[in-house]
Amino acid sequence: CHNSVHGHHAFGKYFRSLFLRRQFRFAFTSSHVHVAGDTALERVTYTVVIRSGAGATPIEDVGKGLHVYGRQANGSWKLTCDIWNSDRSGQVQ
Repeated sequence: CHNSVHGHHAFGKYFRSLFLRRQFRFAFTSSHVHVAGDTALERVTYTVVIRSGAGATPIEDVGKGLHVYGRQANGSWKLTCDIWNSDRSGQVQ
C-alpha cells in the first residue's frame, strides 16, 4: 500500500481508519538525529506487530523512516514530514 497523506485533517482521517481495522504494537529500534538550524532530521528503524482482528494471525514487520521537524517560533519542535516504508515491501498488507 503506497499512501501519501497531506494536511492535518487528512492525517487524522487516515490514521483513524487504519486503527479502526487493526491493532498495532510499534517500537522504534534506533534513532539518529541531525539538527541543522531550525530543521531536525531523525532517521529511525522500527518493528511492528499488526493484528487485523480477533483470532487473526499477527503479522510482524520491520522498516525504516525519516521524520522532519521544524523549530517553532516559541522554540518547540513540530513534526512537519514523516515518511516510512517496510523492509518487507509487498509482503505486508
